[in-house]
This record gives sequence, structure tokens and C-alpha cells, in this order.
Amino acid sequence: MRLYLDTADPEIWDRLMPTGMFHGITTNPKLFAAVDLHYSTIDWARYFQSAKDVGAQELHVQVPRIDNNSAEWVLERYAIAGSLGLEMIAKVPLTEEGARLATLLRKNGVKLLMTAGYHAKQLYIAAGLGAEYFAPYFGRMADAGRDTDHHFRQMAAIEAQSNTKVMVASLRTPEQMLALSEMGLSHFTISPAVADAIMYDDLTLAAVEEFEAAIN
Repeated sequence: MRLYLDTADPEIWDRLMPTGMFHGITTNPKLFAAVDLHYSTIDWARYFQSAKDVGAQELHVQVPRIDNNSAEWVLERYAIAGSLGLEMIAKVPLTEEGARLATLLRKNGVKLLMTAGYHAKQLYIAAGLGAEYFAPYFGRMADAGRDTDHHFRQMAAIEAQSNTKVMVASLRTPEQMLALSEMGLSHFTISPAVADAIMYDDLTLAAVEEFEAAIN
């Protein structure tokens, strides 16, 4: 079982990463923009160091676009992260162009997460590329009318025959995670809101109050 914190906000890292719940952190351009961080102005060495300082073993960074400069962009940041002792995972969209970029990155030793998955068949792409992770968007698939139960059972079956882990993203509730765990899936990237929902239970808090009252 591995959990990842899905946010680009270092202030939230400071609060949640020290709990020890999370193996790493996942980000994407929308998460960066949400906290007014932009790829063109980020001090990547400082950003990677911040992730390492809060205990992240992996930081997942999505390519900003796929063009002739994408591989160089990733390799530069991969080297910076490595020099700091942090494992950077390159997030690449599941398109034909993305597969070509992923193949090139793989040849250069970069670890991969193939992202923006909406169908079980796309796991074949990630597995064929030898990617470490495949990220299907559970909540968005449901919003689009996809049969999530069917797709994720198929993903669990394919995962069992490959070396690529399904890292489920776009989760809305802990109950969704529990259902997916029953299917055999074990890697999840979750928002701070879902992390808080896991962390806090009313009955647990009430019990703690009772214990403290008994001490006094």
C-alpha cells in the first residue's frame, strides 16, 4: 500500500507530510496554478529540496507540454532532483506523442507515470512502455459516465500481470479507496481533503476527549 499527497502547495506539505502517511507527492500544472506557481518561474532546486525536507521519497512532476524540448526539460530537472537525493517521476499524458516521449525518457533512465487515464485499455500502453505507474482518474471517469467498477476490476487484473502499478487519482472519498482496495488496488494519490477525511473520525476524537478527561 502506498499513498501519495496530490498537491503542489508546500504549505500543505508542511502540515500533512510529517504524519508519515505518504510515500511521496504528486503534482500537475493545474495544481501549480492553483497556488500561483508557474513552471517558467519555479526555482526547481529549491522546490525539490522542500519536498525532500518534508519526507517525500518521490515527487511526481508532469511535463508542461510535449514538443521537441520536452525530453531536455525533464532530464534537466531529473538530474537536479537526483543530486538532492529525491526521486523525480516524470508524468506523461497517455497520447501517441506522450508514448514517444516516454520511450525516449525511459532510454535515459527516467522513471515514468503515464497520466490522464480514462479507460482500462490505456494500462496496456503504460505497461508496454515499462512505466512504473499508470494514473486513471476515478472521479472524472465517473463524471463522464464510465463504468468505474468494470474498468477498475480490469485494471486490477492487468496490473497483476505487469510491473506497472495503478495509481488511482481523482478520488473524492475514502469509501472509494476502500472499494478499490477490495479489488486489489493499492496505490492512491489523494487530495488534502480526502487525507483529512481519512485522518479524522468523530468517534475517535470523542474517545480521545474521554481519555484526556479521565487523566484530569
